[in-house]
This record gives sequence, structure tokens and C-alpha cells, in this order.
Amino acid sequence: MVRGNQVEAIVFRKKGNNYEFLLLKRILERGGFWQPVTGGIEGSETKLDAVRREVEEEIGIENILNIIEKVHSFVLEGNNKKEFVFGVEIDSNEEIILDKNICLEHEEYKWCLFEEALELLKWPGNKEGLIKLNSIIKN
Repeated sequence: MVRGNQVEAIVFRKKGNNYEFLLLKRILERGGFWQPVTGGIEGSETKLDAVRREVEEEIGIENILNIIEKVHSFVLEGNNKKEFVFGVEIDSNEEIILDKNICLEHEEYKWCLFEEALELLKWPGNKEGLIKLNSIIKN
């Protein structure tokens, strides 16, 4: 494994007949753009361990209903590190808590339907991951 690889957790929930996707808005000093939960794989962590840790650290969720592996992967622009995309399903009643005590990385969150999420995402790799996850969960 290349040190510095990352995971991306596209958190989603079933709401009525629709799926909603969680996006986080980075603080302005970190780009001010919308993205899924992301983070680095630490030490001897597996990708799944990193996904669970990042979801807990960034949005306060421990109770994950389902993790969809191998949704997508891509090379991060400009550095040859890979980002591995996972779908992370949570219960629709879970409360999102942006933990500002650990590291002020995100200033707000938003639940979006697929089309809005696709529009808000900035990076092509994030968009492709969302498209692939949406296709998986719709089938």
C-alpha cells in the first residue's frame, strides 16, 4: 500500500422512496467546497477501518448499517496517491455532528438528492464515485 492513500465515504440514507447523500462543506481556509467524508489511511489501518474512523471523527456516526466496498477509486490530482470510494449507509434518524473539537475542517453539512449532490461536488473523482454508488444502490 502506498503511504498517504485516502478513503472517501459517501454517506447516504433512505428517506421515503429516495436516497439522500451527505455532503460536507470545507472551511474557506481549506477550499470552501462541498465533498463527501474523506481522510487518510493511518499506519496499519485497513481501508475499512479508515472509513469507519473517518465517519466517526467527521460526522459523529458510529452506527453504520452497511458499507459498500469497491465503488470506485481514482488517483488524486497532482500526487499519485489513490482515493478509494465506499458507500456508507446510515439510519435516516442518525444525527450528524460536525466535530469542531478535533479539527475544524468542515463548517456545514447538507443532505442532498442525487442531482443536487452531483451539482455541488467539485472534483471529478468525487462525482464519478457518486454516480457509481447511485447506480449500485438503485439496482
